[in-house]
Amino acid sequence: MEVSTGKGGAWVSCGVTAPEYRVACWGNNGRIPSDDAGRKLDPHPGVAFAQLSVGDEFVCALRKDSGHAMCWGSNWYGQITPPTAPAVAYLQVAAGSYHVCAIRADNRLLDCWGDNRKGETDPPEGATFTQITSGGFSSCGLLVGDSTAR
Repeated sequence: MEVSTGKGGAWVSCGVTAPEYRVACWGNNGRIPSDDAGRKLDPHPGVAFAQLSVGDEFVCALRKDSGHAMCWGSNWYGQITPPTAPAVAYLQVAAGSYHVCAIRADNRLLDCWGDNRKGETDPPEGATFTQITSGGFSSCGLLVGDSTAR
């Protein structure tokens, strides 16, 4: 199981279960759908996910079959609306408080969306990444062919 915890005041954690690749969430968060007992519901039953990341009252996950990003929860800054049409395959997704960045499978460049009040969705131009992480109002990553974090 991969696990991600919420940012800011989200107080929620989610994971991808094995071997079903389903999303399971727990904790206190009114924006992620829950049943009457307070258990967080997977809003996409029947969809298998490979990886996920939790932001402040939202979740973004990558479909196991296609790598396409699917996001749900609060959308104050467009953080649950990936910018690409048609959908692009991603290798990894990382959510900050109100923004998301994802590594594209076709060229390892970053696509970022959501809040950009502090430059959160402006990745280094032309930089390719092997891994990324986001938290609060920033993102960092490891560059391809370099152990330098940017």
